[in-house]
Amino acid sequence: APQRRRTAVTMAAVPPGGRVLAVGNGPVFLLAAKTAAKMGYKTTIVSAREELFTQLLWSEAREEPRDPNLTVLGVTRDEDVEAFNDAVANADGLIIAFDAEQTLTDTLLDVVLPATGGAKRVACLSKHLNGEAV
Repeated sequence: APQRRRTAVTMAAVPPGGRVLAVGNGPVFLLAAKTAAKMGYKTTIVSAREELFTQLLWSEAREEPRDPNLTVLGVTRDEDVEAFNDAVANADGLIIAFDAEQTLTDTLLDVVLPATGGAKRVACLSKHLNGEAV
């Protein structure tokens, strides 16, 4: 039985160097995206607060270099929309992470996890369970 379990875990993993799309809100979202990038996954996040997220991810005070595996996209430029669509279509994995009580809307879920194509593996993170603090 242990051999089977290990196989299932291995099969569920995103391949090394794979592409990951992260969506969400709050520190858990940024931590999940940054961790995926540090583990070698080509990670993309998108935010209307692109400048703030960039500041939070890479501390200038500590002279922390930007991680080349982590891309922060805005939502207003055409090239960001094209890059986001590419990230959705070619993602090996999807991270959905929220710190607040909000959830991913059905519309956004349909966008980041389309019926055809897109991520085959999904990880969901939340500090809340059914609205109750964990």
